[in-house]
Parts: sequence; structure tokens; C-alpha cells
Amino acid sequence: MNGVLDKIKKDAEGRVLRNNDENPDFLLYIDNRPMKEGEALDIVTEELVFDKSTYVVFVDDEPGKNFGHRCHYLLYDAENGKFSRKVRAKFPYFMNQTPDTLELFRTSPSVERFTRKKKLKIQLDPGKLSAYRKLAPFPLKFYIRGRRYAILFSGGSNGRHVNDMEFLYRTLVDVYGFNTGDIYVLNHDGTLNYNPAVWSSGWTEPLPSTGFGPDGSSWRMAADSRIVGQGNRAGFQSVINELKTRIRSFDCLLIHTNNHGWYDGSGGYLSAYGGKYYASDFAADLATLPSYKNLLVVMEQCASGSFASPILTHSTAANTVFQAAVPGDESSAGGWPFDPWAEMWISAMAGVRGDGTALAVSPDDNLDTLISSFEAYDYALGIDNPVMSESSPGVSHNIHLCRCKTMLKPVKEWKEFKDTKEWKELKEPKELKEPKEVLEPKYVRDPKGFLEPKELDPKEIAEPKEIQEPKHLVDPKGFREPKSIMEGPELPSMGERFEDPLAELDERIERLERVINNLKPFIQPEERPDVKRKARPRKKE
Repeated sequence: MNGVLDKIKKDAEGRVLRNNDENPDFLLYIDNRPMKEGEALDIVTEELVFDKSTYVVFVDDEPGKNFGHRCHYLLYDAENGKFSRKVRAKFPYFMNQTPDTLELFRTSPSVERFTRKKKLKIQLDPGKLSAYRKLAPFPLKFYIRGRRYAILFSGGSNGRHVNDMEFLYRTLVDVYGFNTGDIYVLNHDGTLNYNPAVWSSGWTEPLPSTGFGPDGSSWRMAADSRIVGQGNRAGFQSVINELKTRIRSFDCLLIHTNNHGWYDGSGGYLSAYGGKYYASDFAADLATLPSYKNLLVVMEQCASGSFASPILTHSTAANTVFQAAVPGDESSAGGWPFDPWAEMWISAMAGVRGDGTALAVSPDDNLDTLISSFEAYDYALGIDNPVMSESSPGVSHNIHLCRCKTMLKPVKEWKEFKDTKEWKELKEPKELKEPKEVLEPKYVRDPKGFLEPKELDPKEIAEPKEIQEPKHLVDPKGFREPKSIMEGPELPSMGERFEDPLAELDERIERLERVINNLKPFIQPEERPDVKRKARPRKKE
């Protein structure tokens, strides 16, 4: 039997090399268990049914990318090792679980670099993260109105996809101060589990028990019990149903999706745990939310751009921004320990790389200390082929993770009222003082004169005069109905009367807040790289 397997491996490698014009950049897997006659194999886009005992070779034609992408199957007769047929595909059959009988017998130069990356022991230190700044003291006190929610989703997860979500989770909590209870993580089978990807014959993605990919630290989203469901439609609908009772008009929602995906005749879809999650269904579930302020959707999976139109059409948010790693017909890049585009987007928001190292340049293009969704998108623009859609032009410049709504409250000083002198005097009243002067009794008048009424003389009471009849009778037709007399122009309500001035005040407050934030740069001067401008050559006269 080993002779048959060796024959199949040699034929498969030579066959792929000939068809690829001797391009060596591909991976070869073989299942050492032959498929039985009548057995079916689910390859996501279709189902392979075998009419005889067959060995299956899976060929990854674009290693290093997320699925779906170009790949195919080579089928061989299990009795004699003869080639039967080739089946083009977009996914491996071991998306959710790798069988023990699967063997990677040929690796690729493009993925060997993943195994050579050193494991850095630099944990994310909230003290070094500089994207979120408190407002400087000012005679006007600002406070945030509106809660910030986040949904992190990955269905057919590999290790790098869970690392992406953990990096984003830490950024939301440590950098932007999200409440852990407002973050919902939907992963694979509803736990921290994932399907470790096999990159080479000697290296496979580490198991979840080894910790966070870059540094081996404990998984924070698991420790905080925020993995609340499976990475599929049922899990997403469960979170949406809970948000229906929580989200309000001034609230914001961030949705990040990861792992794999592709498209077919029904549209684009996410690789969910146990099936597909189509863009149309995803958008329909989002449409059940009540109205709220901002929706920011960031998608990393292959063909993620296919979700743009359905989401913008069905969004119930006042402002919607959609950003994706690739258009609706392309594959996104994979890697270790993160997916490249997802890492760059999150790093821009965090102000630090996923392994804790500093950014080479600041993503804060306008130096306002706030990283907008546009600046994060622009920072990751050189990876994959990103696409963005907005509900209105330029709205991505005004959507940030650090706030939803900024309100204004005038105060005299930066103290709570309970700490003020006036409050303490109210809380602890002074003792009553004795009056300085006491009036003598001779100055007090006898109250009896005030209480006894005078008796009236009956002669002083005048007899009532006779009531005279009116000289002219008034025609009843001349009277108007009281209703017509009372009617007048309809006055606006108090809320309508102040609606426009309050809207204008909100705009002024936001502009004022940006000015205040400019007082402290995103990256301090001592942290900036020492970059010297080259002297321009002088023109010869």
C-alpha cells in the first residue's frame, strides 16, 4: 500500500508543476485513508461522491491566503494509484476539523517564512497605548453620551483569526475603555477552539492552550467570559436579539468579521461554523435593530466586499461605514500570527503592533489625537486590495472608537458638587444663633383689638336698586362661537423650538473638543522616529 501512496505523491507533484509552468509555490496534502465507494465529501461549494475506493490529494494553489481561493483536488484509484480526475474548488474539505489521517507532503517557500518568525514575549501594555486621550481640563465639563458595543465574529477559525479577535478585544478594552460586558465574541464552536492550520510538514499553528499567538499570554476574551456563542447565524442572531433591548439612539456598534468566505449565485458569504452565512441574511439580521447613531463594519474574510451593498441598504444606523480587506471577488492574505490587513487596521487603532512593538509611523494623519475609521483604513491601504463604502461622503472621518456622543455641562470648577463648600454647608447646617435684641413688653400691642370686629349700623346698608331691562336686544347671530375666538396659529413645542439651536451647539462642541485634543499629540516628540529631511539640490543659475 505504501508503494501506491508514494506513486500518487510523485505523480501529483509532477502534474501540478507541469500545469503551473514549473511554479513551485503550492502545497500538497494527501488523506492516507481512502474514501469508500458511495462516500461523500463536502468541499463547501459542492459535494464529491466517489464511485469507487479513492485517494484524495488536495492542492493549495495560493498558499498563505484565506479561503476561498484557487485550489483543486486530484483523485486517484486506491487499488493501483492511477489518476482519475481533477476537481476545481475554492475550499478544502477540512475547513472546520483536520482529520488525523491528513498529511502535508509538500510545502511552499511563501509559507516557510511563517515558521521562522520568532515568538516575542512583549505583552500589550495599556500604559504604552496612546490612541485614547482624556480631555484636557477646561471650564466646560465634557461627558460621553451613548454606549459602545462590539461584535467579533469568526466561524471557520484558524489560529490567526482568533489572534486577530484577541488583539482587537484588548484594544477595545485597554485603549478605548469599552466595558467588557458590551463586547460579544462569536467563535467557532462557541469556545476558544479553532482548527490549527498546517503550514509545513514540521509546523502547525499552536493549540489554544498555548495562549495568545504573539506572546503566549492568557486569552483575555476567554478569561472575561465574552465568548458568548458559535460563529454562525444562530449565534449572531442571539446577540442581535439582546442588543434590541439595549441599544439606543446615541449608541455605536462595531462589527468585525474574520476567517474565510467566498461567493456563489446567492451572493457573498462568510464561512460559518457548520455552513454558510450569506450577506443578504447578515444584513437582514442587522435590519432588526432599532435606530442608533454609528455602525462601523470591518471585514477581513475573502470576498468580504460583497457585503457592502446589503449592509448599507439595511442598516438602521444614522451613519454607516463599511470597510473590507478585498472586493467581492478576491481573496485576502493570511499569515501568522495575524492576518496582515486585520493586524494593520487594528494596529492603527491601538497605536501599537500586535506583538507590542511600536509603529514605524503615526496613523494620525491630521494630528487631532483621535484615530478615525478613515485613518485606520488608510493606514492598512497597502495590504490586500481594501474597499470602503459610506452612508454619506466623508462620514468615515468622523467615526471613532473612543466615543459616540459628546455632551456639554457648564461648571465653575473641576469638582463634583458634593466636594464643594456649598454642599458641605447644606449637609452640615450651622447652629442657630440667639437674637441680639429682645423687645420689651411695652412695645407689644394687645392683640384683642385686632381680633374683635366692629358692629355695622343697619341704616348704613343700602337697599339694592331695581334691575332695568336693556334698551336694545342683541341679535344672537352676532355672537361668534368661543372656539373660533380662541383659535390662533399653532405654536411649536419646547423640543421643536430648541431643536436647531441644540444641533448647532453640538457641532460647536465637537469642533471645540477637537481643538482641545490638539493640545496633546498622538505620539509624543520623544517617541517619534528621528527622520531627517533630505536637502534639496540647489538649482544652477
